Amino acid sequence: MSKPRLTAATTALAVAVSTLAFTAVATVPVTTVANAADLAGPWTPVVDASALNNKVYSMLQNGNTVYVGGMFTSAGGSAAASYLASFDATNPSATWQPVTNAALAAGSGYTYVSSMARTGTDLYIGGRFAQGTLNNVAKVALGSGAATGLDGGTVAYNVSGNTERDVEEIAVIGNKVYVGGGFAGVSDGTGTVADTAGIAAWDTTTTNWGALDSGFADDANTAPNTNGMVAVANDLYIGGQFLGGKDGGTTIASKRVIAWSDATSTWSSMNGGFGQGLVASMANSTTGHVQGLFAAGNFTSSDATPTVTFNGLAKWNSVSAAWETISSPSGVSGGSAVIEAMAFDAAGDLYVGGNFTSAGGVSANNIAKWDGTSWSALTCGPINGVNDTVRAILPQSDGSLIIGGFFTNAGGDPLNKYVARYTPGATVNCASPSTGGGGGGPA
Repeated sequence: MSKPRLTAATTALAVAVSTLAFTAVATVPVTTVANAADLAGPWTPVVDASALNNKVYSMLQNGNTVYVGGMFTSAGGSAAASYLASFDATNPSATWQPVTNAALAAGSGYTYVSSMARTGTDLYIGGRFAQGTLNNVAKVALGSGAATGLDGGTVAYNVSGNTERDVEEIAVIGNKVYVGGGFAGVSDGTGTVADTAGIAAWDTTTTNWGALDSGFADDANTAPNTNGMVAVANDLYIGGQFLGGKDGGTTIASKRVIAWSDATSTWSSMNGGFGQGLVASMANSTTGHVQGLFAAGNFTSSDATPTVTFNGLAKWNSVSAAWETISSPSGVSGGSAVIEAMAFDAAGDLYVGGNFTSAGGVSANNIAKWDGTSWSALTCGPINGVNDTVRAILPQSDGSLIIGGFFTNAGGDPLNKYVARYTPGATVNCASPSTGGGGGGPA
């Protein structure tokens, strides 16, 4: 199951390889979308947010530039910005910019950009997209705008009618670009296919694909899938839907979450993982109020004995080598009860986004903050959070957050559509306070 299928049905797309040069694109004029009352509140549009015509799946920031990937086919009125666009997060007069001079062409079924990672001056993007023979995963040179495919890209499973080959996550360790998703394997572009079972590594030095041992293990009726990854030093922590990692003919049992060593090329179990559901997001912090490695998704309990209830959020204890809760009650509930995004701000507070109505017992619509002691909603009453799934969170140096997702209303304002900015401490006029225990006031 690919990550977008947590809250939206999707189908598959094709794969191949290409090299394509891009030229500069004219700036798209911005339309004024906020009035004084809007700007006085904690939620405000980002650029011309209302000009995005469909969902946001991923965001990545490089300096002041925010790259936005999703299912939209227009940003700021430009069809050239289909599925991938950018804006300057620090410029109040910023406009939406296409990243390429031609829209990424639609693949079979739904088309979107769902993952991004940067190494040096290169931006790697993944998802379900096509442009000529450039499909699913590509490298974009941020200086020249040239884009290249990675050999033959990813190839599909055909398990119980599953023909997905999407790329859902990208992470970088040294010269390795790790790519995960719902694909069966990768192609060298000449017809030779390597079975990598939902995960693969692109070597930027040799420009070749490599497998992570024998990939993931899963049952005969479900294709393994990567939904979340985070790199910590030389280790890659991977979440998704699988039974473990395959070491040749041996399975390293670790359901839904596992560790891979880039240094030794070996799998390590993480106390057996989780008993059901999937892991949709991984995050790590070493400073501030909240520190450690976190896994999030829609899993409810551990697979170890004794069973621990998590409700979609768990912290790894490296000393005891076990997963643990961070609050009581734990995790999220309501809605689809899934966390799909995590991020840490400068103070080290943890923000979680997804599809839920409560976090740690506090009323919170699809986004909430954990400060190491208590949970908080983002504002309160009728302007509490957003009205649909949050897929990406980018903390800013000024203390604000840029949030992307499926929502069409943030803080009660329909002008905040698919992407919006939240400013803590701004004037709040709530008709009624948020409810629940554990510090349920506005963040």
